[in-house]
Parts: sequence; C-alpha cells; structure tokens
Amino acid sequence: DSNGDGVSSGAAADWRGLSYGNPANVLHDAVLRYGGRYSLNGTGQADDALVYLGGSAGTLEVRDCVLEYSSDFGIYAEANQTPWIHNTTIRNCGNSAVRLQGGGTIENNTITGNSTGVELYGVATVEANAITGNSYGVRNRGTGNPTIQNNTISGNTYGVDFGPGEPVYAGNTVSNANRVIMVDGGTLGQNVTWADYGMPYLISSDLTIPASRTLTIQPGVVVKFNGNRTISVNGTLQLNSTAAQKVVFTSYRDDQYGGDSNGDGVSSGAAADWRGL
Repeated sequence: DSNGDGVSSGAAADWRGLSYGNPANVLHDAVLRYGGRYSLNGTGQADDALVYLGGSAGTLEVRDCVLEYSSDFGIYAEANQTPWIHNTTIRNCGNSAVRLQGGGTIENNTITGNSTGVELYGVATVEANAITGNSYGVRNRGTGNPTIQNNTISGNTYGVDFGPGEPVYAGNTVSNANRVIMVDGGTLGQNVTWADYGMPYLISSDLTIPASRTLTIQPGVVVKFNGNRTISVNGTLQLNSTAAQKVVFTSYRDDQYGGDSNGDGVSSGAAADWRGL
C-alpha cells in the first residue's frame, strides 16, 4: 500500500505513460498498467498511450512486456516511427492495443480484450500474433498494403477490416462472431483487388471508387452490405466473375450467399436492406 489509502487497485488514466522522443531505446521486461490519461505533449500532440512514440524517426523495440488497462491506447506510434513490437502482451485497453500511423513490425504478441487489437494507417507487418477477444481484431484504416499473415484472429466481434486498402493477407486462422472481411468504407487511394478468402466482404460504411482507380473483384466473391450502404463507382468496378462463379452483392442478412456471416441464426435478406451500386 504505497500511498497509505488502504486496499485499492489502480484505474485506467491514473497516469499518462512513457513518451519516447528518441526511438533509439529498448523497452523490455516491464509491466505498464493503469495509464493512458489524455494530455498534450510538448509538441501539441496527444500522447494518451502507455507507450507513445514521436520525435525523431526510428525504431523503438518493445519486447517481453505486459501493457494493460490503458484508458486509450497501449502503444501509439506516429507516422515517422517504425517500432518493432514482439513477445509482448497488450490487453484491456479502451482504444487500440497498437496504433501505427506509419510502418513497423508487430509479431509474436498476445493482444486481447481491447476495443481494437491492431490499427494500421501505413504499411506495417502484423505476423504470428494471437489476437483474441477484441471488438475488432486488425483494422487497416489507410490506403496502402500492410501485411497481415500467420496470425490467430479469433473470438473477436469482427476479425479483419481491410478498409480502403489492399492488405497482403495470408495464412491467418480466423474464427470470429461475424464471419466476414469488413470494409469500413472510405475512398480507394490505389487500385484494389478483392480475392476470395472464403468469407464475404461486409461494406459497413460507404465505399467510393474515385476516377482513375479500379476495384477488381475475383470470381465467387460475395459482398454484403449493412443498411443503407453503397459502393459509388466514379472509376472502374471490374468483375472477373464467370457463369459458374458469379460475384454476388447482397444484404448482410442473406444467408443464401456466404452463409450466416453475422451470427444471427437462419435468416434471409429483405428489400431495402441496402442501397445498391
């Protein structure tokens, strides 16, 4: 009882966190908990994370640590940072366990019980992690090509969100409440191809294909839409469908195509479940 107040435990946001302006460091064999209080640092940026990476460009190594009970982020890295985060447990954060605005490598970690497991805005690598029990497993929010491979992504509400980019996606073991690849809308910043990964794509916010950009959809892909969502085609929508392997656009409730992807039991779609192309 270091503060003499009787039996107590900490609470998220009791303190801020570690703020690294020099990435030439190694954070290892440490426990960080009950931080993430919102505050502006000396450069006017919010550093509401247990570990905040800003300042000069570089690679901070985080290994063999436990980060838990942040009111906001576990690790937040600005766009010029390329952290190497490995063999670490990050759990029970109010926002993302890890948010990378740029690049970096996230490998061999246990990421569980957060609002979002991993949130990507640049071109990073997410490999061989156990990402379980989060609201969202891995979310790509940028327009690039991050690598998401050989992870166990299970027990989340939503497993993977491709966003407006085209992640390199391979070798993942996926089992989540909603059996879909989520596409949380936005505007394509490059040409994108949707391959058939054995799960429907779910359009959860409006998606725009701008002029000079192409969205290619491979044979047999099922695309489902949440209510009142659409794909706006100002560029090119190229379907590589065939007579035997059609591309299907339908309601998120339509179990005839793509199965019971929203986990509500046997259901079929209804007119006006979504808008259209």
